[in-house]
Amino acid sequence: MIKAIFFDIDGTLINYSRHMPLSTVKALKALKAQNTKLFIASGRPPSMLNEIINEVPVEFDGFILLNGQYCYIDHHVIRDLSFDDQQIRSVLDFLKEKRIGTLIVDTTGTYANITNDDTMQEEFLMTLKELGVTQYNESHLGTYPVRQLMAHIKSDDQETLEQFFELMPDAKGLRWNHFSMDVVHTISGKDKGIDAICEELGIGLEETMAFGDGDNDIDMIKHAGIGVAMGNAIETLKKNADYITDDVNEDGLYNALLHFNVLSQNSE
Repeated sequence: MIKAIFFDIDGTLINYSRHMPLSTVKALKALKAQNTKLFIASGRPPSMLNEIINEVPVEFDGFILLNGQYCYIDHHVIRDLSFDDQQIRSVLDFLKEKRIGTLIVDTTGTYANITNDDTMQEEFLMTLKELGVTQYNESHLGTYPVRQLMAHIKSDDQETLEQFFELMPDAKGLRWNHFSMDVVHTISGKDKGIDAICEELGIGLEETMAFGDGDNDIDMIKHAGIGVAMGNAIETLKKNADYITDDVNEDGLYNALLHFNVLSQNSE
C-alpha cells in the first residue's frame, strides 16, 4: 500500500507553461481524500513555491526543497544543510571573474549574482523577477547561510566545471538542463529528503512512490518504492524508473496512479 507520494514540480506537477493539468488536480484531490501523504520534492527554494501552491486545491503534508537540503513537515524543519562561508566566497569570486550567472539561495531568499550577463537572458530574467529574485548583496556572506547555488555552467564545459568543484569540494551538481545545474552538498539529494520524511513519520520505503522528469530526480526515482518517469522525462531518468508514464500534458501523473491501483477510475 502506498502511504506517501513525492512529486517534482516542473515537468511533473506543472507543465512548461507553468500550468497544472486538470487530471493532476483531480488526482491530488483524490489522493488527499484517501489520506495518502503528499510531498513536494523539488530543486526550488521556499521562496519559489507560491505559483504551485496557488494552483493546488489541497495542502501538501511536507516539502523536500533545494534537492534535499531543506525539508519540513507541517512547518517543522527536519533537515537543513548549508555551505561553508569561505567556500562560497571563493566560488562567487570565481564566478564573477568568469562572468557566469548564478542564483544564490540563502536563508532570506533567492538572489542573482550577475543580472546583466549574457548567460542571464532577458526572458529568464523576467521569470526570475516574477519569482522574487533580486540582486545578491555580498554583505550577506557570513551573515546568512547559503543553502544552494544554481550555476549556469554548460555540461560540456569541463574546464570550468573542474575549477568550480575544486573550490567547492563538499558539493555536487544536479542538472536540470544542459545550461544549468543545482549545486548541493555531496550528502544531499531528494532521496535523502525521502529518508528524512520516512523516518519522521514511520513510513517504509516500500510504501512510497515518486514522480519526476529531470536529472535531479534520478536518485529519488531509484530510491522510492515505485519510481515513475514522466513521458517528457530525460532518457537517463527513464532508464532508472520502474515505470514510464505519459507526458505531463497527457495525464501522465493520473494515468500512472491508475496503473498501479493507487487510484481507481471512480476516484474523485
